[in-house]
Amino acid sequence: MDLGTVLRRLERRRYADPHEFAADVLLTFRNAISYYNKGDPVYETAVELLEIFETGWAPILASLPPPPPPTDAERKERLRDDLPRMPMDAATLDELDQMGRRGRPDAGPMRAGQQRN
Repeated sequence: MDLGTVLRRLERRRYADPHEFAADVLLTFRNAISYYNKGDPVYETAVELLEIFETGWAPILASLPPPPPPTDAERKERLRDDLPRMPMDAATLDELDQMGRRGRPDAGPMRAGQQRN
């Protein structure tokens, strides 16, 4: 993510809500801080711009309604992105989705290969 992409998305009205816009701006600055070393001009500029954005964003955020809950399609897409990083045996997205919908707070974490009754 970069500020040029953020600008194009703004111009093309690609952001569904202000929270998405802010997430991309924050991602831009945090990526720069992660990938560059302290003392590098890119790092130092990102730190400064992040502080300016967060200071200006706070009062705007306070005046906004909360972001809408994700749709089922968005939840499944997020699962699809996260699934390869999960340390478990292959499970279908529908199985993971059903586990999440049942909300089993008493079940505890599953281990690879473990089956729920």
